[in-house]
Amino acid sequence: MHHCRCFKINAKDIQVCRQKLLELGFEPQITEVNHGQVFGLRKKIFDLLQIHFKVMPNGIIESELEPPPEFPGAHLNDIHSYPPHEFLPGVLDHIGINYKIIPPVPNTCRLPKIIDPKKPLKWWEILIIGLAAVGIGYVVLQLLRK
Repeated sequence: MHHCRCFKINAKDIQVCRQKLLELGFEPQITEVNHGQVFGLRKKIFDLLQIHFKVMPNGIIESELEPPPEFPGAHLNDIHSYPPHEFLPGVLDHIGINYKIIPPVPNTCRLPKIIDPKKPLKWWEILIIGLAAVGIGYVVLQLLRK
């Protein structure tokens, strides 16, 4: 429900789309999971928001707006992701890729629920907290053994 799958491009345009998105500043997402897509790219829009753009072999675009992976707690929480339905035509028009809208457009795309993360922790902050917890746990165990 946080992905938009309403847009489709011609299969012959997939590699052109990828190249034009790269020229626009999109980049591969290191943590990309293979869902059968031809390619998956992301572009950071704001500090706490990126667009994730995948194109399937049949030309269907699967896309979402989400926090970037630098904030793993917010990135992995689907509540902070929502479909970029209103944003995609502008991107596709800007790079000159023809597309079709696949009806019907679901309510999740027409009326997305946007819940911004509040002060999410970066991955290194989570690591420091985890290491501190392990250290405290070790000290407590040592004290209990005495």
